[in-house]
Amino acid sequence: MKTRLLLDERLDAPDVDRDVMAHSLTQVSTVNRWLGGDRGLRWGVAPLLANRSTLAILDVGSGDGTTLARLARWAGRAGIQVRAVALDLHAYSCGIARETVGGREGVEVIRSDARELPFATSSFDVVVSSLTLHHFDDEDAGTMVREMGRVAESRVVISDLRRSRLSYLGAQALAATLWRGNPYTRHDGPVSVLRAFSPAEMEALARNAGLDSVVLASMHPFRITLVGSPGSGTP
Repeated sequence: MKTRLLLDERLDAPDVDRDVMAHSLTQVSTVNRWLGGDRGLRWGVAPLLANRSTLAILDVGSGDGTTLARLARWAGRAGIQVRAVALDLHAYSCGIARETVGGREGVEVIRSDARELPFATSSFDVVVSSLTLHHFDDEDAGTMVREMGRVAESRVVISDLRRSRLSYLGAQALAATLWRGNPYTRHDGPVSVLRAFSPAEMEALARNAGLDSVVLASMHPFRITLVGSPGSGTP
């Protein structure tokens, strides 16, 4: 799998079925929880928890908001007052997030484009993203990372799939078993792997987008987490 294959994902279509989408987003959240996504975000955010009483987090491409809510609860258990903002472009995703975590978890939900974040520079302590970067082509992915760096005061944390044969086989196995009842997840899971970045590609993308102190870590079995700080090259 030497190059990305930018095949269409069904969740990105404008005419999705809302109920099927909600179920698919729940499955995505479960993947984050058990297959390295949550672990990667916590690894990236953990150094910021020392010697502070508040933390402002923006999640770009937040889906149903539950991954952000778990991250906020985890930080809150350290005695930190967390402001959590979920941002997604799809109207259904935002509506589902408002119903799921907007009231009960206190997560603010905003509908907007990851490539043009509606926030001032350095508005958040940390800007995170999980399973979103691969939805964009190389140019738009770079714009997204540049915008994340612009609105982050201290840190950018990106968790996504690793493009590899093992990841693809794993996604195919899930599509044939746990995901087989949902046409969106069944289709998009393997396609997402084909769209994903390699570690070297992700690192180059982040550096070209202006991030400094870029570090990557593998989150087994199928994930990569990238951490970077806003640099002088980030507008």
